Amino acid sequence: MDKLKLIKLGQAAGFTLSEMEGMLNIEHRTVIDRDLLSFRAKEIDSMVSKFRLLSKGIKHVLHCSELDHSHCEEFREVIARGLRIIKKL
Repeated sequence: MDKLKLIKLGQAAGFTLSEMEGMLNIEHRTVIDRDLLSFRAKEIDSMVSKFRLLSKGIKHVLHCSELDHSHCEEFREVIARGLRIIKKL
């Protein structure tokens, strides 16, 4: 595979150029750092989970039938979850 394509893919996954250089440039061979890849995959999975929760909350607010959201139990739970997510970001 073309190294430029691998670099673009790595950047999209959040790897730095320095991290990718170590995996792609040792004696002109691709050397996979499985620990680094595993760590990054876990970070991405965590971010995806957080964004799913945030999206769910936004969609609830969009479709909530309560005129005053402060009276909606699910809305209050969405706010509490959102605040916990923000603290972790």
